[in-house]
Amino acid sequence: MSMPMREKSRSNRRRSVRSILAAAAVSIFCASPQAFGERADKEKPAVINADKNSGDDLNQIHVYTGDVVLTKGTIILRADQLTVKQDPEGYNLGVAIATQAGKLAYFKQKREGVDEYIEGQAERIEYDEKADTVRLFNRAIVKRLVAGRDADESRGDRIDYNTRTELYDVQSIDQGNGKRVRTRTILQPKIKPGASDAAAPVRQQPSPP
Repeated sequence: MSMPMREKSRSNRRRSVRSILAAAAVSIFCASPQAFGERADKEKPAVINADKNSGDDLNQIHVYTGDVVLTKGTIILRADQLTVKQDPEGYNLGVAIATQAGKLAYFKQKREGVDEYIEGQAERIEYDEKADTVRLFNRAIVKRLVAGRDADESRGDRIDYNTRTELYDVQSIDQGNGKRVRTRTILQPKIKPGASDAAAPVRQQPSPP
């Protein structure tokens, strides 16, 4: 049986509204479309510190375990275990995981030309240097930090973030019992510097005697 025209119209309107809201959230979360991930990071060497590391030079795979910290320019990646595979072109694909209960892997990168950082946490983080993408899985959180303070935030089961275009895709995954954990986004008001001072009442000084 075909859906009545009125029901079709309502369904189409609901889908349109959801699409508009999703697009608006992405555009607000990426507040400065001209600012991208720090471009110079690609040219910087990767320095990895860990308690232990093992490698397979033939297949260009290296595994680091125990309090792993990777730095590459402004990029910081922390995890209990990090696996890095290098392709024939020299690009790295890193998979960082948290193996300890309650812990999350961590990613941070400065945005180009502004005093802002993108910060992410999840049980598993995949960083693709060639594609300029960061994928976060399970208890995923991505924040935008402005002058060291939390600005916008998104949470979901999976978050895909492109460091070049700064586009986000936040997803929730079916838990297998028909229930789905909804995504959550917090958009802070964009207050211009000095606005709070301008809004404050002027305190009158007493007249001289």
